[in-house]
Amino acid sequence: DVMANCARPSGGRFGMLIDASPGCTIPEMELRGVTLVQMKQVVTFAASLCGREGWKSMLPVNKGQRVEPEELTFYDLTHNVIIPVTKRRKCSLVEMLTDAPMRPHWFVSHHWGEPLSRVVTSLAAHAHWRGLRDDEAVYWLPPFAMPPQLP
Repeated sequence: DVMANCARPSGGRFGMLIDASPGCTIPEMELRGVTLVQMKQVVTFAASLCGREGWKSMLPVNKGQRVEPEELTFYDLTHNVIIPVTKRRKCSLVEMLTDAPMRPHWFVSHHWGEPLSRVVTSLAAHAHWRGLRDDEAVYWLPPFAMPPQLP
């Protein structure tokens, strides 16, 4: 049952990101697609939190330096959002954001040091060229679809 193990507490600090969905368990990793709408919500949320909290860069070449919201990378997102949000359930971020499996149309390979804003802008252009609305464009990205490696 897809909805098994969905119970989770309110998101607290991350409530604006995850409280809108009950979350779900998606055993088939290949069905952990993320829409462009969801990606934009995550990046906007992370940028807002970064600006309020003054995050330090997790990018190896800039580690420890203050990072500006528009410069956030997948390193920063994983450390400051994905790991804290998924740690308790030991699940993927997609499983916290959605209430049902979603088959992706495209696999996205990306550099972890690329600013998130550029990745989202590129995917928005891709969706536009294909004539897709943001809620129709479904991608598979490792940081969203796979549980993070926890220590």
